[in-house]
Amino acid sequence: MLILAGHVINCYIMKTIENGFIRISADEETGAVVGFTDKASGWDIIGNKKLAKGIRLLVPCDKSRNNQVLSENQKLTSVKTGKDVMSLVWDKLYGTKSGELDISCTLTIRLKGAEAHFIVSINNQSRFVVEEVWTPYLGGVKKKQEDAKLELKTINMCAGWENVNLTESFSQAGYWGI
Repeated sequence: MLILAGHVINCYIMKTIENGFIRISADEETGAVVGFTDKASGWDIIGNKKLAKGIRLLVPCDKSRNNQVLSENQKLTSVKTGKDVMSLVWDKLYGTKSGELDISCTLTIRLKGAEAHFIVSINNQSRFVVEEVWTPYLGGVKKKQEDAKLELKTINMCAGWENVNLTESFSQAGYWGI
């Protein structure tokens, strides 16, 4: 963060991976995915970097069931990049109600052609159960153009895949954070 003439300016020091199809950038401090570009069309998928996050976990503890691990409260332990791959590691996660937890999280972003794969690994050495993990936690997603559809593929509660159109219907608005 930079303050100029009383105004706060967000500065992102980023690590970037790219191939012929996609470019993805992550903030080196928090791990937030602050850049996601379709290189063929020039579509910058992240419209508002301030809404971008890295990870979010729900780890109920003795004090509260709503003990959230929010990426904005974490510091990345390491960021490694290679050809078509980036690895983001958070150690000793911090919960909003529990304080420091003996939990680490690794997010691996792998580019395969025109696809981006996000793989998360949790190492929980705490006595608490990790109930939910949200990643990638993309914020400020914008449509390619005004008349374009915004769709995604997700796993449903019956362990099957389904396509969800976020343009025409927001029947699961709370779930998708829209």
